[in-house]
Amino acid sequence: RKLLKKNMRHLEELGKVEVAVVLIGPALGMIKFDALTATKVQDAIAAGARFVACGNSMKAQGLTKDDMIDRIDIARAGYVELMRLQQLGWTYLRP
Repeated sequence: RKLLKKNMRHLEELGKVEVAVVLIGPALGMIKFDALTATKVQDAIAAGARFVACGNSMKAQGLTKDDMIDRIDIARAGYVELMRLQQLGWTYLRP
């Protein structure tokens, strides 16, 4: 939660940038509809950030789109989505 808040503050300093947060494995917990971070994630989405859940991780954890907050995207595989974004020129920042 602190990391999300800190990074959103830094992004405001940069001006207009595109942000995609790809969540894999246990990180999916922060985008579940009942998560403590749900409101902050929704605020980030409203500000233009894109949150992408790893479909493989969701399947392994028995999660469905109904378990997640609204307006998230689901990629078949999170690591493949990271590679796809990098091929498009995105920069990968790991917390």
